[in-house]
Amino acid sequence: MRIFGDQFIFDITITLLIIGAIFFSILIYVRGFYILSNKISEQHKSVIQDLLALYVNNIDTDEKQIIHNKLRALSKKELTAQILLNELMDVLDNFSGKTANSVIELYHQFQLHRLSIKKIKDERWSKKIEGIVEISSMEYIDGEKYLINLLNHSNKHVRRHAKVGLVELKKIKGLIDISKAPSIMSEWTYISILSILHRYPFRLEKTELKELENSTDQSIINLTNHIKKHHYLD
Repeated sequence: MRIFGDQFIFDITITLLIIGAIFFSILIYVRGFYILSNKISEQHKSVIQDLLALYVNNIDTDEKQIIHNKLRALSKKELTAQILLNELMDVLDNFSGKTANSVIELYHQFQLHRLSIKKIKDERWSKKIEGIVEISSMEYIDGEKYLINLLNHSNKHVRRHAKVGLVELKKIKGLIDISKAPSIMSEWTYISILSILHRYPFRLEKTELKELENSTDQSIINLTNHIKKHHYLD
């Protein structure tokens, strides 16, 4: 019986050692893969940053086209396309005028909206918001239907960004879209919408005014009253 007991302990010990060795090997592999992936991503990021800097500051047509072709090639693979999109958003956040217009054009030319739409369809609300911000910032007008579908989303953060995104994308027409899906509007949303409308000059048509005034959403009514005071009517 003693021999059997010793053999059992020995077998358990060996089994635990094997399991431990396998677990440790997996940890080493995952850590190595993570480090390698980060290193590759950083290398791609550095290359894309350099290419973008050259592209937006270059006035030589032929050289600019060469850089454009290199960026297009990078946009074909999802990993580098996402890094490129992140860099375009970063440039857009920090620059305006011709530079901003250049990166918006690249977003459309390389069809990077496919990544933004994929995020909007993601189950995670943080990813949805990321996609909303990209579509509205990059002026992808065909993405409005995705934003409209999120006006009644169960997550309040998604709803807020969908509202602001629609106004960013369509201006007064986006506000009309929001008025057709009444819901509580936070102060952050209200101020964000006002800020957008003040940044862009527009003329309010009487038909648009009527639609807004017929809204059952008090926040929309308040916004409409503000617009009437500060914008011309056609």
